[in-house]
Amino acid sequence: MSFVTGADVRLWKTSLLNGDHVRDEAAGVADVLGRVHAAGAATDFDRSAFDNSADFHAIRVEPYLLFTAQRHPSVAPRLMQLAAGLDTSWTTLVHGDVSPKNILFRGDQPILLDAECASMGDPCFDVAFCLNHLILKSVHLAKSRARLLGSVLEFWQVYAPHVRWEDPAALEARTAALVPALMLARIDGKSPVEYLSEPERAWVRAKALSLLEHPEASLRDLVSKLSANGIKS
Repeated sequence: MSFVTGADVRLWKTSLLNGDHVRDEAAGVADVLGRVHAAGAATDFDRSAFDNSADFHAIRVEPYLLFTAQRHPSVAPRLMQLAAGLDTSWTTLVHGDVSPKNILFRGDQPILLDAECASMGDPCFDVAFCLNHLILKSVHLAKSRARLLGSVLEFWQVYAPHVRWEDPAALEARTAALVPALMLARIDGKSPVEYLSEPERAWVRAKALSLLEHPEASLRDLVSKLSANGIKS
């Protein structure tokens, strides 16, 4: 590893929360992640170094999905179904923590950090995990809301052409189904997001529960649902 520093280096989370708009940031992250997933799905990829499903379950599946299921019995079967799908997938190499706090930009080039729970798994987790952060910040930042929700679709538009290992529509549907589970997990799971107000948390909780009960099959429809109603700050 190398130490990354310089006047042109910035943390993506800080930029997003400050409302800074740097064009194509989400697209840049999507391109890097798509290339990682495509490489990990190749038949000649050596998977032996990433037999890490037990750690992935302990660090991601249990605290985000299974713990949240205990707090929301009405959607517990759905959350447990999503958890089981993540536990049994071996599709490609997933980073496991594609969060803006783990992404530096040097100029317009994203650098992904902190892959401690990298494992073979379902690529929908990485995509949904990153998109969830953009959605939560869109709830918090009224002036940036439309742009951040638009970046969700921009992300998928750039990422999808990398998907050669399966039907992109199938991966998109799994991603759209997982996003509300992660939204709820960042409110009532073991790792709640720190910057949302109580009204914002209540809005996210209500939206997530509704989307878990009536999941969308596309990210465009998901974003449409999230854009439909105003958020009380």
